[in-house]
Amino acid sequence: MFFHDIVMTNRNRRNNMSSSKHSSYNNKSNNSNKNNNKNNNKNRNSNSNNNHKSVLKSFDIAAVDTVILLYLTYLCTFYPLYMHDMYFDITLTRAKCFIYGTAAFIITAVLALALEMILHSAFIYNSGAKGRKNKSTGAISVKGMADYFRVNSETGIRYYEKPWFWAVLFIVSQAAATFINAIMAKKNDTIFKGIKYAVTGERGRRIGLMMMLIIFVMFIIISRGVKSVRCIYPITLLISLYMFYIAYLQHFGTDYRNWRKDIKASQKTVFVSTIGNMNTFGSYLCIFLAISIAVFVFSDKLFYRIMSGIGTFAGAFTIMTAKSDNVYLGTGAALIVLFYVAIRRKRMAEWLLSLLLISSGLFVMSLLDKSKKGNKGHINGIAEIAGNPKVMGVLLAAAAIASIIFVILKLKKYEFYERLQNRRLMAGVTVLGIAAAIIITIIGIKSKNSLFVFNDKWGEYRGYIWKRAWKEYNRSGIMHQLFGYGNETVRDIMLTNCHEEMVEITGKVYDSCHNVILQRLLTGGLFSLVAYLGLFFASLRYMFKYSEGRAEIFACAAGAIAYFAEAMVNPEQPITTPFFFVLLAVGVGMARYRRIKMHNND
Repeated sequence: MFFHDIVMTNRNRRNNMSSSKHSSYNNKSNNSNKNNNKNNNKNRNSNSNNNHKSVLKSFDIAAVDTVILLYLTYLCTFYPLYMHDMYFDITLTRAKCFIYGTAAFIITAVLALALEMILHSAFIYNSGAKGRKNKSTGAISVKGMADYFRVNSETGIRYYEKPWFWAVLFIVSQAAATFINAIMAKKNDTIFKGIKYAVTGERGRRIGLMMMLIIFVMFIIISRGVKSVRCIYPITLLISLYMFYIAYLQHFGTDYRNWRKDIKASQKTVFVSTIGNMNTFGSYLCIFLAISIAVFVFSDKLFYRIMSGIGTFAGAFTIMTAKSDNVYLGTGAALIVLFYVAIRRKRMAEWLLSLLLISSGLFVMSLLDKSKKGNKGHINGIAEIAGNPKVMGVLLAAAAIASIIFVILKLKKYEFYERLQNRRLMAGVTVLGIAAAIIITIIGIKSKNSLFVFNDKWGEYRGYIWKRAWKEYNRSGIMHQLFGYGNETVRDIMLTNCHEEMVEITGKVYDSCHNVILQRLLTGGLFSLVAYLGLFFASLRYMFKYSEGRAEIFACAAGAIAYFAEAMVNPEQPITTPFFFVLLAVGVGMARYRRIKMHNND
């Protein structure tokens, strides 16, 4: 049809010579009109495709993203606050809150994912976008929905570098630990007769196979892609400030709403705020502090810089109320990692300012604690040092001087400020840090400070349970060394093999190794430990590699690092342990979303 206007009639043939110029002009004009029509059609198709793409952009990730944001809001509000019978059943209550809440999230997220697949099929795959001409807009097909996963897939990364590979191995190791030991169980063996205990975790702290399965599915859903969770931090800050306020009142002798009235006098100070055990509160505190520091250092938004600054100061101010060294261990580990990241991102001034906020909070609290005579029960080790106003004053002065110098260099835009932040500085600080640690350790051992004398009583009998757990692992058979005894079986193992000795030395029976490495090794075996460490380090590597400098991703990494460090001396429990896996999932999800988006744009 594009050439019917230039077909010559008989009359045109007879007059060909006389009208050749005129005919040539008409042909050019007609061809020009046809080209214009083609361009118009292309423009209309392009506009149509752009409209379909805009429809996709309005729904792509948004359905699942909305569900994820609601879930994270639940975890940051209701989950850390709800108490059924105050502190008496707080472990069971939080376990139920997490399991039921996460199960509801999984069901809703799957429905949202199905909606996204339908929208992708209807408005992208079958709309003619990207050269597809097979069907009309609005049609839904199985191929179109399957194409949703192709578009959202990623390439160019080795399988062992993917966090999802290690997540699958980890959950397989958890299931293997339970079912292999069920097969090996003897009829009257007290360790194995309650296989359901390994599933529910009711003989320990409720971190059973059932909870791990819930965590695994949650991780897979969230880590597939999260656009942004920036709005969650202000909500977390408000809830945390309320929790810190309760801890502050309790530290200075006020029984908030009579929460402690039915607790034994000797145990009253052990329970803090809405979290419960002081060590668990310390776990929450160091996670929050690490997140706040990362947001403060790397965020470019003034609002979030102010909010995170308040959170950093408030968190440091509240540290002493936890009466636990695990806060300093977790926060210190996060600070060290963020120091190296700050140098690479040329954010040394911001990092020093965060250190100034921390030292300010510690100094103010040490003064108040001395003047108002706060509760000193269970305070020892690093907490004793942090409670000394003179030591905290020196730390504050040093942080203030360093911050002022670097802030001036940054504001004046001196080239020296940029050049200073290089690998040589990182190497120098690393060498000095290692040397300082060695010197402090030598001095501590020679002075026979309790912190450096490892025996059964070390760390409130952590020394004993660590040695006993390692002994039980070594004496077990090859299958138990590879696959462990099953989740939350530490109590049964100790009751079977060393009940009388444990009660005689510690005065109680332990249901946890109080060390995440030993816990994984004894209950899940070498297979589980390798998978757990693989999941942690692969997730961190993925976040840092594809972060694009996003403060939210660094915050997730910092929070996970803080938990992992404090878990070296703390038990796994359903109050803060789920936050570890949620932070890994959210951080990986945000990094993956940006990587997929960049890949699709290319």
